[in-house]
Amino acid sequence: MIQAGRAKELMRLAIDEAKKSIVEDQGVHPYVGAVIAGGDGQVIATAHRGETGSGRHAEFIALSKTAEAQVDLADAELFITLEPCTARGPGKTPCEQRIAESGIHRVHIGMLDPNPQILGRGETALRWKGIDVERFPSELIRELEELNDEFVKVHREAHLPTTSLYVTTQIYDIILQELQREGLDIKELPYDWDVSICDLVQYCRFFYSESIPWDLDDMLHRVRGSAFDKKYADYTYENDARGLIPEWRDDFLSIVARIGLGSLNDYRVINVGIGNGTEGDGLLDEIAELTLVDVGPLSLKAAKARLPRARTFVADGEKLAPIRASSQDVYMSLRTYQSSYFDVVSGVREAYRALRPGGLFVVSVANAFVSDGDAIVPGLVIPNTSIVDRDRPFEVAEKIRRQLTIMRFEDVGIHSGLTEIYVFGRRAM
Repeated sequence: MIQAGRAKELMRLAIDEAKKSIVEDQGVHPYVGAVIAGGDGQVIATAHRGETGSGRHAEFIALSKTAEAQVDLADAELFITLEPCTARGPGKTPCEQRIAESGIHRVHIGMLDPNPQILGRGETALRWKGIDVERFPSELIRELEELNDEFVKVHREAHLPTTSLYVTTQIYDIILQELQREGLDIKELPYDWDVSICDLVQYCRFFYSESIPWDLDDMLHRVRGSAFDKKYADYTYENDARGLIPEWRDDFLSIVARIGLGSLNDYRVINVGIGNGTEGDGLLDEIAELTLVDVGPLSLKAAKARLPRARTFVADGEKLAPIRASSQDVYMSLRTYQSSYFDVVSGVREAYRALRPGGLFVVSVANAFVSDGDAIVPGLVIPNTSIVDRDRPFEVAEKIRRQLTIMRFEDVGIHSGLTEIYVFGRRAM
């Protein structure tokens, strides 16, 4: 596996190749570059769109070069600035198929193809075929989207259907309604990215001081729990990417294996943000020392019914008051850290406090929605819209990673899975 520093150099080399792309006609086409490197990080082939013929894709050109040179790609990695296509014209083979047949075992993708017919499908197809897929860092993705600005504009932003739960039922709206039901004369709340529950408390005190009760902090935390209950207490995977891709559990377990812990059943595990416990099926059933935490009492009651051996606590992920310091071997929190009004920094600090020295931290950030029945749309929904932001999951993951580094976690890493992005590390001894 190519080391992180060298991998980033190869990503930049691929971007340099993309800038050389040759436009085949007056239409709007993407700038695409490809680099194939061996496991030692040495470049095997480079290519850019149109390099050897009008409209030829960069992946096809790079793979053709290696085929002509009869290079064994068993240990090779591909760095491609645009998600590989999944459909071509008559008689042409999609790039994702060519990559899968080449023997390449790991692919690093820059920006996803904004074309709704391809968006997310190329990445998913490679994963289904057993290829490890990672994404470029968010700053390089932004650079690529700027390079391909016209191409991105041609295709509309990805939208979820207006009937999607993530559009019709948003935490912002529920909290505002709950506060008004409590008698508070509050007309609106902030809902931008990175607004935490503490920010919410201060906002209400600053702008609605005359109607704010002395116990506002407790009230807002309670109302937040109620809001998540209303949205997720009865949640199922029927219209969830995890329902279409049950292998997400294998992604999580691969992180545990990578860190060298073996079976989760042998450890004291805490799951923060368990919801109604659906994610525990087939994953947490056999853990003898399992602790479940959630802000929603109704959700937690459902989780207890699914996982009866577990201890349960209604508590905030940012303040795990019932959990003793250094009492857990594994801290996990799946698809919680991107939640509305969640404080990532406080969450990581509490994880550090709860973990024993050497304990494993694994958090995931949601990165897949279901649209039109079986189409996977990568990204996170922008609050109070139906628009899906493709880069936001990676920005959240990077924020978690930075906080782990600040807290001096070791073996810190990011893994892009089938339905979510995982951030992991080990508390220093």
